Amino acid sequence: ANTDQQGRYQIKAPIQLDEVGNWTAQLNFAGNDQLAPSQRPWTIKVEKALVEFSLLSPAEAELGVSYQLEMALDPKLAGQLVQLKVLRPDDQLINLSATTQAESTLQQSLQLELAGNWTITASWAGNDYYQAQSQTFQLNVVKQFGKVVMALAGSDPSRESEWRKFQTVAQLVHQTLVSRRFDAEEDIYFLSTAPNQTANADGQTTLENLQFAINSWAGPQVNANVPLYLYLLSHNLEDKFVIQPDVFLSPTQLDLWLDQLPEETPITIIIEACYSGNFI
Repeated sequence: ANTDQQGRYQIKAPIQLDEVGNWTAQLNFAGNDQLAPSQRPWTIKVEKALVEFSLLSPAEAELGVSYQLEMALDPKLAGQLVQLKVLRPDDQLINLSATTQAESTLQQSLQLELAGNWTITASWAGNDYYQAQSQTFQLNVVKQFGKVVMALAGSDPSRESEWRKFQTVAQLVHQTLVSRRFDAEEDIYFLSTAPNQTANADGQTTLENLQFAINSWAGPQVNANVPLYLYLLSHNLEDKFVIQPDVFLSPTQLDLWLDQLPEETPITIIIEACYSGNFI
C-alpha cells in the first residue's frame, strides 16, 4: 500500500477473518533517503459475533386464542435450531423447539389457556462464527370482558312518553357497559325499534336480527373464556317477550338460539320487563 500526502495508507484488498483467535500481521517500511526502514507487528483479535432475538408477534394476546409466536434471529441465519422455554402463569414449564426459516424467522403456535404473564425464553447454541444467545420475552394474556347483545323492543317513538323512558334506560345501560371498558364497536351489538333515533344502534329490533346478533355476530366470538351478556328491554305478556306489538320471543326460541353457541360459553341473560320471571 502507498501512503497519501498525510502519510496515511489503506490496504484495499479485503481480509476475510474466518477464524476465531489472534491474527498477526507484519507491517514493513523499506525506508527512503530520509527515513530508516522499520517493522511493526500488528495483532487483530477476532471474536465470535453477537446475535439477537426479536419478538415480531404482539406482546399481548387474548385468553383462549391460538397465539402464533413469531421471532427473528439477527443477523439472518436460516436453518438454526432454537430452543423455547415457555413458563405459564401457573409455573408450568413447556419445552419446545423451532427452526429459523429463510428470513431468519421462526414460528410456534401456543394455546393461551391462562390469563396472566407468560415468559418465553429463546436460546440458540451458536456456531463457529456467532456466540450462543439466550433472551427472555414477556407475553401478557388478558381475559376479554365478553360480548353483549342488547335489544330495545316493544316500543317506538309513536308512543312518545313510553319510548322516551325505554330509550333513556337502554342508553344508560349502553353507556355503563362502555364505561366498564366494553368496546362500543367491537363488543356490543345494539338493536333498537328506532335505530335512526338511537345512538350507537346497529340495527332494527326484529326476531331475525336478534338471532343474527346471537348466532352470527356473537357466536364465532364467544367461548369458555369469552362470555355472552344478553340484555332485553321491553314488555312481557305472560311468558312472551314483546319484540313488536304482534311479534313475540318465547323462552323456547331463545333457548334454541343459545344452544347453538359453543359449549361452556358463560351466558348472562338480563330481562328488563314486567313479569320477567315468567319468561325465565
